[in-house]
Amino acid sequence: MTKQIYRHSWVDRVQNLAESFPLAPLGLYVVLAVIILLILHGSQWVSGNTEKYLLTLPLTWTAIWTPLMLAMMHILDRVARQSLAQFRPASGLDEEYYERYEYRLTTMPSRPVVVIQLLGTIIFLGTVWVASSYSGLISGTLVSDAIVYLIFWFNMGMLLVSMYHHTRQLEMVSTLHQEAPSIGIFDTTPIFAFSRLSFWAAVLTVFMLLPSIFIYQTTEGSILFALPSLVGMGLAMLVFFLPLYSLNKRLVNEKSARLGQVRQRIRDSIDELDQRVDRGDLSDIEAQHAQLAALVLEQEYLEKLRTWPWPRGTFASLLGLIALPVLIFILQLLIQRFFPP
Repeated sequence: MTKQIYRHSWVDRVQNLAESFPLAPLGLYVVLAVIILLILHGSQWVSGNTEKYLLTLPLTWTAIWTPLMLAMMHILDRVARQSLAQFRPASGLDEEYYERYEYRLTTMPSRPVVVIQLLGTIIFLGTVWVASSYSGLISGTLVSDAIVYLIFWFNMGMLLVSMYHHTRQLEMVSTLHQEAPSIGIFDTTPIFAFSRLSFWAAVLTVFMLLPSIFIYQTTEGSILFALPSLVGMGLAMLVFFLPLYSLNKRLVNEKSARLGQVRQRIRDSIDELDQRVDRGDLSDIEAQHAQLAALVLEQEYLEKLRTWPWPRGTFASLLGLIALPVLIFILQLLIQRFFPP
């Protein structure tokens, strides 16, 4: 077992508990979501704010937000561990340093997580100040409102924790790419290794933010809750792109250098061929022609090599995933504008 190099956060303790959960690793988050869901709706039923045993979408999304965040970080840590294993041949890390990197990549230090959660209080207070009804969920009943505010406060903290988790993890990916001693443009396995992590970090970010556009904006009748979600989708693109950018620069430089060498050899071969023709020396002309043809084929092959460190179609899939909900949201606003109920 990897030796702890710092005290891990409560989020990682929950992950360890989930790994030993009887049903399934993600089963713990389902149970936690159901418990919070029943507590939140139960308080609304008892206070008479909603019809008994009726589950509303805004309350449901508010209740399951934190368990979903925890599950998302758990999934990303698993992907990070698998990606690091694929990248290991190019990393140059010995066993000890590999285990240290794996620990840092998949666990967060305890103190920053607590501090970041407390910073979420600022977002919570700011949102309550701007929209005191919290998207219509506050009814004026003490107990039910206190539970809504408590869950909302914790959700805001978890939002910042997830951002810290992604930023920290993907920053280490960028560092690994910069420091890897033996990664080349032909080594597709290590080149693409961390693209899965960046892709899923972006996808899960969109998945967590998308429902807020429709659930809270529809309930509040305001764009207040839509703007952060739209901004978050733009950030999802950065989550995917930025950790892989340093490797892209490295591959572009290697490709340019190799193409420069091949083109110089093609130029030398053509010059030699011209000199032979000028001298009337046509001996070995076929071998000279074959050499030139081989160099041209090499140049064409190098020109087709990818320098973006993700498989073909990955970026297009992410763009489609992000663009579709934005288009739906814009269409919804247009319908409300020109065809009011």
